[in-house]
Amino acid sequence: MNDHTKLRDQLLTVEPMSTDVRERILKETNEMLTKELTPTRKIVFGVASVFALGSAAVCGFLALTEPELPTLARVGLGTGTLFGLIWFTSLVAMLRKGVMDMRKDPRRIAQMVWVFTLLMTIFFLAVAMTSPDPAKGLLMVGQSLVFLISAAVYWLNFRIEEAELNLKERLLRLELQLAESHSEK
Repeated sequence: MNDHTKLRDQLLTVEPMSTDVRERILKETNEMLTKELTPTRKIVFGVASVFALGSAAVCGFLALTEPELPTLARVGLGTGTLFGLIWFTSLVAMLRKGVMDMRKDPRRIAQMVWVFTLLMTIFFLAVAMTSPDPAKGLLMVGQSLVFLISAAVYWLNFRIEEAELNLKERLLRLELQLAESHSEK
């Protein structure tokens, strides 16, 4: 008998569940997939949204007003402007809803962190390759790798949390299916 058979047999021997248990399971699933924003989290998101809008404004201002800025740096600042605006929009949307959709919002945040860091790393590497001073170029490569590794760790942490959430959801759904099948009998 393998582990799956043991689990199946254990699940099949469960007593029939009442409608209260079914409602509790549905409530737990809903609570698990949506998190109401606490006042502290609202403040953090509010500050982050102001910072994102400010960084977008600074990057956009520099990209438009610096006359001797190389094209690659201007594109990098334009990308920073775009990401600042996307961050601002995402954070304000979560603040307006007052809840965090644990399926979509953490994934969107992790994707934005990864894509932005990857693009900035590419820009840093391109600038480092064209730098007349090899020491400055090497320093830029080193700094970009630190950011890239940090973003990769953040992405992996997100994936682990997502897998845990999926497992919990599947177990609750299985429990609900058992409750429904036993109530039909």
